[in-house]
Amino acid sequence: MKKIVNRTDDLYFKYIFGNPENKSILLDLVNSILYPDEGKERICDLDFVDRELDPELSDGKQYRLDLLAKTSNGVQLNIEVQTKKQPFLAKRIMCYWARLYSSQRLKGHNYDKLCPTYNIVIQNFVFFKDNNFYIHHVNTNVSTTGKPLNEDLKFVFIELPKWISLKRKAENTLEQWISFFSNDNSKIIEEYAMINNNIRAALEAEKKFVSDDAMWHRYLQHENAI
Repeated sequence: MKKIVNRTDDLYFKYIFGNPENKSILLDLVNSILYPDEGKERICDLDFVDRELDPELSDGKQYRLDLLAKTSNGVQLNIEVQTKKQPFLAKRIMCYWARLYSSQRLKGHNYDKLCPTYNIVIQNFVFFKDNNFYIHHVNTNVSTTGKPLNEDLKFVFIELPKWISLKRKAENTLEQWISFFSNDNSKIIEEYAMINNNIRAALEAEKKFVSDDAMWHRYLQHENAI
């Protein structure tokens, strides 16, 4: 009997995309989201970072992120998957961003040394109900010019149900990955894997995930607890 996985399960996501051996997979995913135009700037390398954020106060809340990485030029990337609807998603994501941005070590008040922090959320529910766009890039725009205050804050929300409702094949790398997380028909994903080596590598890593009995047991327990 074939084992079916939920690709928006955070345990699965961390196993596939949080493994340093699979760095090229994560790079391809992130670049397709942040820089879909392949002729523009691309992230060439990144390092995985400890996902634990210690509370600022002794009685404060501790945060554990799905996946945290830092690019070679210092950009922090907080990437997460969400299976179930979260009513306070926007506030929580903003809180994560603030903690990550302010946690950068500075000497004195060298605020010019602060690096951008981006949050990417791949979610299996609709959050922006007033439109049919499946991806939203959010930043701080100046009302008079429409330009961002700076490039240090960026949120990207990908709503899988909206993509699924389009009922069409992917037209670029970004849509291939969105289709992957949408648990689309396996034959379609295999078709994308034939033209995208990183999706092929993700499928190979997935085979290891489901064949690892201990990991699969943890996964089933985790899914039942969600």
